[in-house]
Amino acid sequence: DKGPIAMNPEGFKRALARIEGPEIFEGTIRDLDATLKEMRKNPRCNGKTAIIGLCYGGPFAVLGITELGCDAGASYHGGGFEHQLDNLKKVNKPLSLHWGDKDFSLKPELQEQVRAAAAGNANIEIFIYPGIEHGYTGPSAAAWNADAAGLTWQRVMPVLDRLKSPKKAA
Repeated sequence: DKGPIAMNPEGFKRALARIEGPEIFEGTIRDLDATLKEMRKNPRCNGKTAIIGLCYGGPFAVLGITELGCDAGASYHGGGFEHQLDNLKKVNKPLSLHWGDKDFSLKPELQEQVRAAAAGNANIEIFIYPGIEHGYTGPSAAAWNADAAGLTWQRVMPVLDRLKSPKKAA
């Protein structure tokens, strides 16, 4: 009832270094899997988990649901969604996707493909913010937009709130 607990499996510098390295997705999936297992052991965790991925991390909100057993996910200005079109069709838990219409990571043709892959899936909601660029949720980013960032959080928090419940007895 106190709200979500959070864990960051790696610092920003390590995340940036990973982008340059081999096995980008595979290594991140292993790290997230280990992180989620530890999170679920936390006495404050009710066993339900979600991944919120920003930029490079956006696709992991999808993979969290389809491969790692997460109960929800959210992506803010996620990149690499051209590789997640098949996975979007497998999403069976709440997934909230957010981009600005001026985001370089979601060109109009990819936006159409993402919408087509998600079509008919009541678990997926897609929000496109007019006039907003990539990185709008980061207060230190050049694209920071307080109104769009606030609206994004307003839309994601109910998804996370649905995960609240007492911890099940072991």
